[in-house]
Amino acid sequence: MLEDALRVRLGPHMEHISDPVLRESFFAPLSDALASSLHQRDCPSFTDAEFLELGVTRVICDPRSGRGFLQQIGAHIQSCPQRSSFFEQLKSVRRLQMLSDVTERVATMVSTRAELPEELADHDIFAGDGHWHGAAAHDSIVDDKRWAVGHVYALNLRTRALHHLDLTQGKKEHDMSVLKRLGADTLRMGAKKRHRVIWVWDRAGIDFELWRNWKNTRGIYFISRTKDNMAFTTASPMPRDPDRPVDPNILSDERCLSGQGTEVRLIRYRDPVSATVYEFVTTVFHLPADIIAWV
Repeated sequence: MLEDALRVRLGPHMEHISDPVLRESFFAPLSDALASSLHQRDCPSFTDAEFLELGVTRVICDPRSGRGFLQQIGAHIQSCPQRSSFFEQLKSVRRLQMLSDVTERVATMVSTRAELPEELADHDIFAGDGHWHGAAAHDSIVDDKRWAVGHVYALNLRTRALHHLDLTQGKKEHDMSVLKRLGADTLRMGAKKRHRVIWVWDRAGIDFELWRNWKNTRGIYFISRTKDNMAFTTASPMPRDPDRPVDPNILSDERCLSGQGTEVRLIRYRDPVSATVYEFVTTVFHLPADIIAWV
């Protein structure tokens, strides 16, 4: 199925993907995770393996709608379900549980590990963000308008594994509202007991008091960039390790108080390539400024 889908999308340049060894290797993590899932069932007419493989094929194909996907790809694959069956399967609670289980199992199998500075050896680091498509015809109507469902993701910066955190609720739920709903147990992301967890989020993830509480109670930290309308009161410069080489691109490193009186750290950093100056705000006080800027 994969080689046919890629050939439809990319033409003769992808003919080499028809190699069955390559195809088997590509889907191996998915197959191994499914074999261990407690939510798999025997469905001869449209197996769980075919369901997962079709989902991957859906992602790598161009059509924007599910109907368009089936029309384009259906004639090229053996296990393509009928349109009604395809959409009914997407409503299956059991299939969703299986998919969530397999997703997490695949994420733990990821072997690629980025080379991080030694100062981050006992840290788990994630980048988080929300993502919205255009509203679909079946999305809920709120205040006379259809609102797209948003998805909130986490990217493990050590393994490069992608995790789906949650769906947004209502019109266009704010990232911070989703994080509050998920809570500290989820944001620990299964980290070891003594490991600190750092979240890198855009400006939509700023709630200084909440992140301060998570830092003090659960070892969860955050790094973001400042907003133009933020006001800080400088408390004191951060102490510098005399044995650590000075990074000339760290323009300032200070303890500050936010407008709500929460202590945060403010770092001004100049990108050595573009000369752009960035201002980072964080609850991380135990790492050198250049490491925070690097993250």
